[in-house]
Amino acid sequence: MTVTPMARPLFLVASLIPMAGTALINGTQTFCTWNVPNDGQVHRFMAFGLIDTTTLETGGACPVVWTAPDGTASGTGVNLLGPNLAVGLHQAEVNGHVKPGTTVTIQQQTALTSGAAVGWFEIWGS
Repeated sequence: MTVTPMARPLFLVASLIPMAGTALINGTQTFCTWNVPNDGQVHRFMAFGLIDTTTLETGGACPVVWTAPDGTASGTGVNLLGPNLAVGLHQAEVNGHVKPGTTVTIQQQTALTSGAAVGWFEIWGS
């Protein structure tokens, strides 16, 4: 393992964390997006999410979508949380390397057709 003495730390670059949370909806929505600097460098990110499900969910998938350094898109993303979560608190993270000049997005990709939940989301990047 090589340790880089000047490794870039992660900083909070995007968040959606109102005290009351943001309700999942019977539709789709974007929670937060980070525009990765277009500086020719590979960047890293960590996406965090917490969902409080108060009534059993049907639907409500919340993935992270990004582009890998070689240009491969994550497609429909990697699920950060959901779908179909049981009642309770659910916390997760997704991390990876990202191509400069692209975006990292946390979104609600499928409608919450029944149930109730609120979430808090943030993206940290280098």
